[in-house]
Amino acid sequence: MVSKTDPESGYMKRKGKPEGFFYLEHRTVDAKFNIITDSFVTPGNVNDSTVYIDRLQRQQETFGWQENIEAVVLDSGYKGAYICKKLEEMSIMGVIAPRKIPARKGIFSKEQFTFDTDKDVYRCPANQEMVYYTTKRTGEKIYRTEGETCKNCPLFAQCTASEERREMGRHVWEVYKEHVTAHSQSEVGRQLYAKRKETIERSFAESKELYGLRRCRLRGRKGVQEQTLMTSATFGRVGTVLLV
Repeated sequence: MVSKTDPESGYMKRKGKPEGFFYLEHRTVDAKFNIITDSFVTPGNVNDSTVYIDRLQRQQETFGWQENIEAVVLDSGYKGAYICKKLEEMSIMGVIAPRKIPARKGIFSKEQFTFDTDKDVYRCPANQEMVYYTTKRTGEKIYRTEGETCKNCPLFAQCTASEERREMGRHVWEVYKEHVTAHSQSEVGRQLYAKRKETIERSFAESKELYGLRRCRLRGRKGVQEQTLMTSATFGRVGTVLLV
């Protein structure tokens, strides 16, 4: 869908968010002084994670922070395999909120399956092995049981709504997501994540309530970008939390 009023905006439809044509501001603040270090606008239908690494690298180059960023704190929308992998390659500790995987009522969730790294297999709640089957173009490896194993299982009805078998997906970069999960569950990770409500959440809230950022004053991405940059400059304090 394209807006006749502002074709550069994007139609956003997210759970718990208003539906319609919007722009999104991708904001970064530092964890010590809550200063806005980056503000970038995209149409409302652009996923948060799409531009994140580029914006992080831009800040490293602009401020000379290649060696100084210790950790970044992000919400669950950023917990993708690519971001987790890039953060590890950049030697940055990623602290990201867990992403809730939707599951059907009465059906075992993915968390109830365990992955055996040594054997490269999943084990279902009935302790049956799910072996590698194929890899999708998205990089997701598919695991499933062999033969009639699922059909003969007494837990079959609780495991899947399929008539054949349960399949389990695991991204080829899943190990990086597991590293981020470990960081996030550590004592340091929990302390860092607690700063979100004091920094980026407060920054966005004050920008909307006190500085008029709840509505766009200009049309077009360039005009909205101008508004967010002026708001950031006026705000003076300031998304993600950046620990330098």
